[in-house]
Amino acid sequence: MVLLTKFYSDNVILVANRSSCRTAEISRKAGAHVIVHEGNKGKGAAPKNWFLSRSQPQR
Repeated sequence: MVLLTKFYSDNVILVANRSSCRTAEISRKAGAHVIVHEGNKGKGAAPKNWFLSRSQPQR
């Protein structure tokens, strides 16, 4: 999914809960900026952290 999204956007951000699947690892290798929660923070946490990541200055 990350590779397909990169056709339409230069930056891909993935917000993931810490889980046993390898989504964060695979997405990072595909070029996504990955934010990993320490645990399951509920449905609202991912969009909130995505928004906060976009509001900070780019390096």
